[in-house]
Amino acid sequence: NSSWADKIRAPEVAKGALYRGMGQPIESGNDKVYMFQIIREFVDYRDIHKSIGTVILSINTDVLEPVLDAGENAGIYLLQKGKIIAAYKDGEFGKKLDAAKDEKFLYTRKMNEMSGFTICNAQSLRLYHQTLKEQILFWIFIAVGAILLLMALTYSLTRPYLKEIDQIAEAMSEAERGNFQARVPVTENMTVEVRKISSGFNEMVGHIDSLIEQVKAAVVEQKNAELSALEAQIDPHFLYNTLDTINWKAIELGEFEISEMLGALADILRYTVKNAGAETSIEQELHWLAMYILLQKAKLGRELQVEVKVPEELYGYRIHKLLLQPFVENAIRHGLKQKEGELKLGITMRSAGGQMHIIVKDNGRGISEDVLQRLNDSKNEADAIDSGEHMGIINVRKRLNLYYGDQADLYFESALGKYTKVHLFIPVVSPHRQEDAEGRKEEGQ
Repeated sequence: NSSWADKIRAPEVAKGALYRGMGQPIESGNDKVYMFQIIREFVDYRDIHKSIGTVILSINTDVLEPVLDAGENAGIYLLQKGKIIAAYKDGEFGKKLDAAKDEKFLYTRKMNEMSGFTICNAQSLRLYHQTLKEQILFWIFIAVGAILLLMALTYSLTRPYLKEIDQIAEAMSEAERGNFQARVPVTENMTVEVRKISSGFNEMVGHIDSLIEQVKAAVVEQKNAELSALEAQIDPHFLYNTLDTINWKAIELGEFEISEMLGALADILRYTVKNAGAETSIEQELHWLAMYILLQKAKLGRELQVEVKVPEELYGYRIHKLLLQPFVENAIRHGLKQKEGELKLGITMRSAGGQMHIIVKDNGRGISEDVLQRLNDSKNEADAIDSGEHMGIINVRKRLNLYYGDQADLYFESALGKYTKVHLFIPVVSPHRQEDAEGRKEEGQ
């Protein structure tokens, strides 16, 4: 029915199909019809070398216009050998693509391998940029939304932690202001880490509070001791002069035993008053103990056998003054005073591994099991103080703790009616090492 159909001339076709755009339009009345063609030669299936005709499919390019129209500000060209054979708008047929290009459009191409045609897409740059801008804004909106959502989730997840940390910070502020009663409430809902921090803080503050109370108690004890010392203070020179006067009176009267006792008492007073609590050599400590035992013998009114086993090489070692006197006093007062028969007192010292092992032994009445257990249990000191018993032993324990800390030890051994042994372990420094240390200190000064 087409007015131009009889004007089509069949071209020569090689094997296969031929796709082409017609170079010239076909005139149909006053119109010019542009076409592209698909042409194929048919052969006799009984003799493939015998041609029986040619099929020509001619398509008006106007039919393709709706297909090539990609919408507003976009379109498609169909190219063959760089020439336009179909377009989405009129007046472009037969032109070279370069002649039809517009700077406001972006062109992209793709060849169809079967037909040999090239499909070219023309896209408005303004629309392209607008679309790109919309995409960027879209992804920015998505990113901002994701960040806000992440922040909300982070806040909801970290809010319990922040609340617990605020509690810890508040308790720390209270402790900084001096309130060591502040505590962080520990609950099962806390995380393991925060619970550990809270428990550690509570233990630390409790320990600090306990130490402060101990320091306060020590200060009070020190003040009381200073007051007691001031109240009981006697001019040592007056006392020495008085004893010296009595001593000469005893000599004039021929009371040499009394004179010896007065001399021993004067030596004891000088030894105890001068630098009380300072260190002295073992030799000097033993000499002082001999004076003390001399007076105790006179008080007993009985013979007391004293045996001292201390190697001479230990005489130069240093210990704190009056450290052994309470044990000697207890041995004589509680162990030997009411003992019948032979009275013996022994003092033994030996050194091993930087420790001095001192033993004070008597053959007195011994100590009962319950009293022995209390003496060896340092935790029962408060009970002993309340009852007024063994104050000397308690004071020695305190002095050992002040002098040597955990490096000293004290325990009692006894058999009722047979003996009592006091074992004392203290750290000591050999005279040579001590002289070297003092020399280095002087050089530093």
